[in-house]
Amino acid sequence: MKRNKINIIGLSLQWFIVGFIITTIMSIPINILWRFRFKVPACLLTIMTALAIMAIPFIFSW
Repeated sequence: MKRNKINIIGLSLQWFIVGFIITTIMSIPINILWRFRFKVPACLLTIMTALAIMAIPFIFSW
C-alpha cells in the first residue's frame, strides 16, 4: 500500500472513533431529557452530532 492510502485509512478510522465517542457522549443528555418527558426528536440528535463532528477540526485548528 502506498503511504497516502495508509494515511487516509488512518484518518478515516480516527474520525470514526471520534464520531462514535461524540455520539455516545451526546446521547447522555438526550436520555436524561427523555426521563423528564421532554422528547427530543432523533433528527435533532443527528444534526447536533454531525455539526459537532464537523466543528472539531475548526476548533482545534487541524
